[in-house]
Amino acid sequence: MNRLWPGIARERWTRALTLLGTVLAMMCGAAPTTMAATTPPRPIIGGSPVTDAATYPWMAQVQLVHSNGQFRGSCAGSLLDRQWVITAGHCIGQKTTIRVQLGTTAYKTTTSGSIGVTQIIRHPGFRETDPIQYDAALLRLEQPVTFTRTIRPIALPSNRLVRYPGHVVTAGWGLTNEHGKTIPETLQQITQREGTHCYRSPGINRSIHVCALIRNHKATCYGDSGGPLMHKSHGRLELIGLTSGIVGPYECDSEGREDYFARVSGLVDWVRQVTGIPPRRG
Repeated sequence: MNRLWPGIARERWTRALTLLGTVLAMMCGAAPTTMAATTPPRPIIGGSPVTDAATYPWMAQVQLVHSNGQFRGSCAGSLLDRQWVITAGHCIGQKTTIRVQLGTTAYKTTTSGSIGVTQIIRHPGFRETDPIQYDAALLRLEQPVTFTRTIRPIALPSNRLVRYPGHVVTAGWGLTNEHGKTIPETLQQITQREGTHCYRSPGINRSIHVCALIRNHKATCYGDSGGPLMHKSHGRLELIGLTSGIVGPYECDSEGREDYFARVSGLVDWVRQVTGIPPRRG
């Protein structure tokens, strides 16, 4: 299961279109024809809201826009420097225009204030299998951004294969309730720990994937694809993963299962080659 909302995997189209219709009805103030039982949404699933955009100033809402300019849905991404954003490769469709919102925690359903994208480069190893391989794409913004308190790039890790002790953090605007089809108005965050069992799963390769354990139903879901998995190193948060999917045919917040992410340490040489971002010092 990938984390793209409304979804592009072939076997997910029916479910995704149903979800899209329900969400659009909610956005327009209309009552959908079928709804799950009314329950308080678990504010990503099980997370907490981020109210200050300076908390994660690299967060990008990657907007998927129809050719007629109509908002279709979104993924998440991370600002890498003044002109490059990274997101999940499976977010990129052949007939979809991409725009990027920066410097806000609000979930935007219009392109007002967004930045156009002039170049999209998927990782050459991208394969939309299950699990997805090398799930990454670079987006070149049509104009360089000015860094501010709420717009700043995230640090890249080294290309060393390491484990991530302690907590890892991820954030996104994906569903907070898979069955209630609830989309948050504000960016959500969760803390997890790196998983271990998934590395024995077919198709998961520790050199290109990193996994996080789902505990207390805290998990990414549809719409969180491409968002950052972060770990503190040398006193700062580094981008260690890109939200990709869940290991196995399970629902988003399946307790004890593991989410998987595209491991950035396995992508960083490609990122630097494409973008020209220099290696970190120290």
